Amino acid sequence: MRATMTSLQVREPLTSLLVICVIMWTLTSCTARGPICMQCHNVTNNSNCSGITMCPEGEGCYAREIVRVTGSVVVERGCLSHKDCSILQSTAVGIGKRDATGCYRCCTRDLCNEHICDLGQISTPPPNSFLTTATSGNVTQNLRSCFRCSDATKVTDCQVSLACAAGQECYTTRATLGTTTHYSMGCESRQACTHYTGVASNQAPFCKRCCDADGCNVDLCGLHLLPEIVTKPFNRTLEVDDVTRLRCEADQSSNATLTWTFESATGTSVFPKPVAFGPRNTTAFFQITHNHFGKWTCIATNSFGSTSASAFIKHLSSS
Repeated sequence: MRATMTSLQVREPLTSLLVICVIMWTLTSCTARGPICMQCHNVTNNSNCSGITMCPEGEGCYAREIVRVTGSVVVERGCLSHKDCSILQSTAVGIGKRDATGCYRCCTRDLCNEHICDLGQISTPPPNSFLTTATSGNVTQNLRSCFRCSDATKVTDCQVSLACAAGQECYTTRATLGTTTHYSMGCESRQACTHYTGVASNQAPFCKRCCDADGCNVDLCGLHLLPEIVTKPFNRTLEVDDVTRLRCEADQSSNATLTWTFESATGTSVFPKPVAFGPRNTTAFFQITHNHFGKWTCIATNSFGSTSASAFIKHLSSS
């Protein structure tokens, strides 16, 4: 079999490289191999990924889009074992202290990684911005406010509210490495978020999720950071001069503060007297007067938000 230079003079350099690789494989057809893949690292433009490589047996092509902590995006492509590809593609979350994976895909055909995980445009919020709306032309867009942290080992460190840029959602990343779990929260482009939806379960070692509501990333990847009321007040039907109490307790790990509010049947929110509160406001004690009938609400608040539970005190004659 002869191959002349004339036969390799094709228009596209990529095609030439492919022809060379195919000829090399034909000449050594007894040698098992993997697919021919595009290969590049830290490329900021899709057209700059012009490398090509022949993978060994047991490997396939992959492409990964990496979102830097600065908001810039780069891509890498190459060969990876089928086992590693299966693990990383199923989690779609890269392991790194600061960088995140916007996309991770594997494939097995020649040059199949040329156009997967193509670079997207990731916009970053302006520093120290707490605006909640943005105006584009005559259209006002609502901006998401998300909790933020970077590579925190204590989820309670993720407490700062961040105003996202237009076109962004809230995200949470949770990665367990050995005995330590790392958390990151913040804003992510909707384009990148499409890669994370439904990829890994909340119980997996790696999880990344996005959501589109203010502060919603405190409840992603199996996290429950809002305080949970474990003892709730319950409805009572009483007479005037009866002595009663309403109990309310939040889970201790939430580090929540308890407060009470009152609303009478006429709509007034003025606290009736007398009312006494136990330690940390966990219990409200009072002797019933006509002013005590109404809706009593216990509110548990921590740095991530509030949860409430209500009970009604009704007069016996109204039951």
